[in-house]
Order: sequence, then C-alpha cells, then structure tokens
Amino acid sequence: MPDVERTYLAKKGQGGISALYMIEQGPDWSSDRVLHSSGWAPTSAIWDWRVGERSDLDEITEKEAKWFAERAGLGQFVK
Repeated sequence: MPDVERTYLAKKGQGGISALYMIEQGPDWSSDRVLHSSGWAPTSAIWDWRVGERSDLDEITEKEAKWFAERAGLGQFVK
C-alpha cells in the first residue's frame, strides 16, 4: 500500500504505554485500529479522540510504536 499514511496513538500510564492505536489513511478511506496479541483489530475509540472528547491518547512516532510493540512481543505488526 504505497499511499497509506499511518498515525500512531498511545494510551500512557505510569508504567508506560498500556494501549497502542493506529489510524491508517488511504486516498479515499480511513481505518482505526488497536493492537491486540493477534494483530491490529478495528476500534471506534479513536473517534472520541478526533472530536476532542477523549484526551488520554497521545500521538507518538512510528519508532516509539515499534519499540513498544517489540517489548510486548508484537513487533511484527508495526511496520
């Protein structure tokens, strides 16, 4: 998917990242996902963040997302 843009979001707590989210956007589509042990699963939680009703998610870099995923044994899911 050459024209896919990914934005990573994380829910951070005192112990570090507790949940990793991703927004994938193509030329005429968008997909919101959360990382589970089986890979990326669809989620509606990001919509609340987009409209400003949820402030507990922080945008993070792809490098930070990859680091967290690798520590959780899920590095293969963050490209």
